[in-house]
Amino acid sequence: MPESRILSKTLFVKKTPFVLGFLVMLLAPAMSWAQSGAPLDVKADSVLKAGNFERAVELYDKLLAKSPDDEMYMRGRGYAKMKLHQTPEGIADYKRAIELNPKCINCFVQLTAAHVGMGDIENAKAYIAKGKMVDSTHVEIHLVEAAMY
Repeated sequence: MPESRILSKTLFVKKTPFVLGFLVMLLAPAMSWAQSGAPLDVKADSVLKAGNFERAVELYDKLLAKSPDDEMYMRGRGYAKMKLHQTPEGIADYKRAIELNPKCINCFVQLTAAHVGMGDIENAKAYIAKGKMVDSTHVEIHLVEAAMY
């Protein structure tokens, strides 16, 4: 291989991180702008993670209007409602999510925590038992159970 070709490859490899960094810097504003055109489910998940629970409920409502049997949308809306202290509505969403996916261990964890928070230990124990039947090794179900005592 000619020496000039080796030299150009070496320079390319050395400059690549700088070029990529420069491109990311240039594209960052465009990427945030592009997210406004992101699919609705991506937006709903983003605002949920950002803690904007009111907006998350609105977006999940729109998603569920189109796909009423989507367990993940139901679970996301349930979580947002629980964070907004709309406990009965959040519980209803989690129960519906379990109907759609009986192995949704996270739903059992959330329902257990909700019932513990309301002081309803009997229902909390029932959800722990159901959750353990789905996955007896799931760490969070054991953590929620330990927090009860």
